[in-house]
Amino acid sequence: MRLRTLVLVVFASLFPSFAGAQPLFDAGGRIPLPLGDFPGEPAVEGVVSQEFLSRRSGRRHILLVASPTETQAKPIEMLRQQFYDPSSTEPFRGRMTLATIFTSADVLADAWPPRSETPYYAGDHRAGKSLWRSLFWLAPDLVIVVEFGDAPGIALPAALDETLAASLKRTSFPVREAEATRLAAALGRPEGVLAKIGAIPAIELTVTEKDCYETIARVFRQLNADEQPTASPAHRELIARRERTPIEIARQLEAVYGKHFNSVMYQPALALVGRLNLDELLGETARRDDIERMVSPYVDGKKPTLGNAPNGSVASGHLIFSELARRVDREKYLPLVVRGADQGFDAKGIPLAAMPAHSEMSDAVFMGTPILAAAGRLTGDEKYFAMCLRHVRFMQKLCLREDGLYRHSPLDEAAWGRGNGFPALGLAWTLAETPAEHPVHGTLRDDLQAHLRALVEHQDPTGMWHQVIDRPGTYREMTATCMIGLALIRGLRDGWLDAEEYAPVLERAWMAVVERIAPDGVLFDVCTGTGKQKSLSDYYDRPAILGVDERGGAMALLFVTEYARWQRDAPRDR
Repeated sequence: MRLRTLVLVVFASLFPSFAGAQPLFDAGGRIPLPLGDFPGEPAVEGVVSQEFLSRRSGRRHILLVASPTETQAKPIEMLRQQFYDPSSTEPFRGRMTLATIFTSADVLADAWPPRSETPYYAGDHRAGKSLWRSLFWLAPDLVIVVEFGDAPGIALPAALDETLAASLKRTSFPVREAEATRLAAALGRPEGVLAKIGAIPAIELTVTEKDCYETIARVFRQLNADEQPTASPAHRELIARRERTPIEIARQLEAVYGKHFNSVMYQPALALVGRLNLDELLGETARRDDIERMVSPYVDGKKPTLGNAPNGSVASGHLIFSELARRVDREKYLPLVVRGADQGFDAKGIPLAAMPAHSEMSDAVFMGTPILAAAGRLTGDEKYFAMCLRHVRFMQKLCLREDGLYRHSPLDEAAWGRGNGFPALGLAWTLAETPAEHPVHGTLRDDLQAHLRALVEHQDPTGMWHQVIDRPGTYREMTATCMIGLALIRGLRDGWLDAEEYAPVLERAWMAVVERIAPDGVLFDVCTGTGKQKSLSDYYDRPAILGVDERGGAMALLFVTEYARWQRDAPRDR
């Protein structure tokens, strides 16, 4: 009779240990890694080590996902100690490390992949969907689904690699074929692959309560005896993604993003800014010429830059004109910059309480502030800098929490991920446009430093920030991480962030983001467009996009090119 289910995930690296890695098997270095927390459903909770999270550690990484009874937990803890106890005599300890994930056995009882098409938290089977996605960005080399039963045995999917299957058969356990709808079989099917990461080989292992330790250990010893562990397609793919240079990633992204400017919105505008950055990095002009062609209907007056009603996304879309004014032709593009910024004033030039169309959302710190600062820099008119501070203070009164994070809107206290990324990027961009000696620069710099200090406290061990910043059970969200990373880059570049403290934070974010960018522009976990929500659960439930996404691609292209510039210009001893 089936009692409980475990999942063991085994990583095999193709690369030796690298200089500067964390000490291996440090029992005090275990790191909590929440993988999903859902009202009314079982949580998915992990514990890893820094060494485990490294792709290039040269060791088999074993991830144990379990829902043990009190009795079944004892051999699991014994296995854990074999990896973390320096006095361990098990031979596999030297070539493997262990992490654990705990969830309900019911999570694994359903058909795989998860049946609901709605990603992550919305809809049913949320814990299963979270576990399913987590396995792909963890990119194991072998998943071992361990079930408690009456006798030991192994179930092998039909598609399992023949060499690996032959090795596992040498354990002498009875062998059967894994059911097609079980997790082990689903992970290895190409049609189940997420975001172009790659398939993951998997098996099922049945153990008894009495012989749990010895049965699993025998499998580990057999795997340990393999001279050349084979990395999974998923693992090889993420290693390859990490090894790309920022310029290579930017070239891949620009093949998909920044190809149009059909409307003046921040999403296509930021992609074009990223392409301008790439042009400068490469010492070329072809992209600049292409972008000038795209924006020419707005310059010529054939198409309006503003709609009938104020719109924050439109106002921030005018940032492409400020970049062209700064880099290409001030006189040509200045009128469009002023047009966007002047939405903050009435017909008599009197400043409004805040930039219009703020919708009481923290996004407005980005949507309105940088274009005001750009107009101030280009015109020298102090009113724009004064309006910057006025607008920021208005939004902070509505949205800034006492802990230094931003609630997305007064409707709920939730610190939405992108709802914090927008203020961080908005203030960083504004500082770049504001003279360092200007009083507004110092004031807003202090604001951003305080915000970043609060954000750093919530960076995930993987380098990401979450869909809700201070709720680690929510998913790791790509655009928030890109925007916070951009703010870090600008602060490090301009010297108002301490490199010793913040450069490692940026590096962790960098490695996490590049793993989520496929060579063809497919992205992993981009929160869909989100207006202000009425409850925390609404933010939990926002879908996370797997695929090509204009918003995510724009943020990624901007982040990658800004990182390339920082990497090129920063001191080597940073």
